[in-house]
Amino acid sequence: MAWLTALRYKLREEKPWENLHESGNKQFMNACYTIPEREVPLETSLAPLLSEKEFKTFIARRNDPLYCLELQQNIIEQLHKEKQIDKECFVTARYIIDQLITKQTNCIRIKENPFPRNFYSMTKIFLKIFLIALPFSILSELPDTETIFHVIPLTIVIGWVFICLEKVGQNTSNPFEGGVNDVPITTISRQIEITLKTTGGFSEIPKPIEPMSGRILL
Repeated sequence: MAWLTALRYKLREEKPWENLHESGNKQFMNACYTIPEREVPLETSLAPLLSEKEFKTFIARRNDPLYCLELQQNIIEQLHKEKQIDKECFVTARYIIDQLITKQTNCIRIKENPFPRNFYSMTKIFLKIFLIALPFSILSELPDTETIFHVIPLTIVIGWVFICLEKVGQNTSNPFEGGVNDVPITTISRQIEITLKTTGGFSEIPKPIEPMSGRILL
């Protein structure tokens, strides 16, 4: 649970190339939802899940979620040395931790490495060329009886569709920043926490996260 918490905070860090700083996204966020990881400090969420010494080491490691998996690995190795788990259980647990490390690395790479800028710049250039040429193409296809007033609404509708597609592509290239179309890592983490605490026999089980504004899950 500490690893899940540390990882989602790491993935929610703000990056200069992401899209939440755009005026439209900002206005929608201010009106409809908040990002939990930016409302509640990391220390508040993580401190109850680690000992004081472990928490200080975690902060010294620059909030690296990998430290939590290293702690897990050390515990498993200690249990194996003390003969509290057999070799098969030890190997399986090590394999699962290795898989988690791989998945974390993949997520961090997506977060830390933006798409090449020519992906955005060339798309915008081609889109502008298309929008400029679009009304002339429509005009050439209309019968002689049609007027210029038919070209304007058709150009707006068709152009709006392609602009929306470009915006969707741009926003989905950053799946962890905290937009409404991103991966709901906070909700997924809470669901995993509920499952772990339920199967582990904990007395205090957190409630599932409710959608914000009735429809938004982060």
